[in-house]
Amino acid sequence: MHCRVCEFKLKFVKDIQGEVTGELISLQKCSNCGSYFSCIDFTNQVINKLPDGEIDGYLNTKRDVKTRINTLFSMLDADLFNGDNKKYLDIGCGVGWALMVAKEYGFEACGVEPEVKAVKFARSELRLNVVNSYFSSDLFEHESFDLIVMDQVLEHLSNPLNFLVDAFKLLKPGGIFFLGVPPLDWSRKAISISLHFSSNMINKIRKISYLKSIVPILDKYDLFISPEGHINYFTAKSIKILAKECNAMVVGELYNNIARA
Repeated sequence: MHCRVCEFKLKFVKDIQGEVTGELISLQKCSNCGSYFSCIDFTNQVINKLPDGEIDGYLNTKRDVKTRINTLFSMLDADLFNGDNKKYLDIGCGVGWALMVAKEYGFEACGVEPEVKAVKFARSELRLNVVNSYFSSDLFEHESFDLIVMDQVLEHLSNPLNFLVDAFKLLKPGGIFFLGVPPLDWSRKAISISLHFSSNMINKIRKISYLKSIVPILDKYDLFISPEGHINYFTAKSIKILAKECNAMVVGELYNNIARA
């Protein structure tokens, strides 16, 4: 088994109980870039139809998403906001909270989102331009966007490198690509109980009455709690490797990294 970023050999770390099936999922670590990967056997994911699930998770992220994108804009070079017809693309935009912020900054903003109900909400309630589809660069004119945001998406994808290379085709030369992923550093690993205890031990901890009040906190900061959904855990080194493969460079960090073509 090899790393989805740099192709180096992976080393088995432990089995983690899957959040959907309850089955034990193999967690592996790259010997070179230090990234972690789960669901290693599912690298050839087949997509048959667009998902039509509930969108409460998207609706509840309004404050966090808007805060993160506003902070991003505050860090960007003022020149990015000058001129007419500045175009913004959000890949995996959910219901479109980030698109609203981009429009407030004067961008011509559009998004791509596979969740059917999320797109219906974005279009009908927020009056946003969102394409209901899985992403492909064929959806848009190449080299046409000044700013591309892909926030909390790459950790779900079985082929993150190929996906990013395709997405970068849409970025104008000198444009900005913002990639947001769950942070993987020593502090997050230190407090991730799924990394340090067996599934049986964690289930016992959950049943201890005087610990029930802190279980939600433990779950919130457990980076590896969803090994079937979050299948990639990127380090700063792996993000730089991905940027290089896209002929880009990391120029700044906000939670994670911003890359420039």
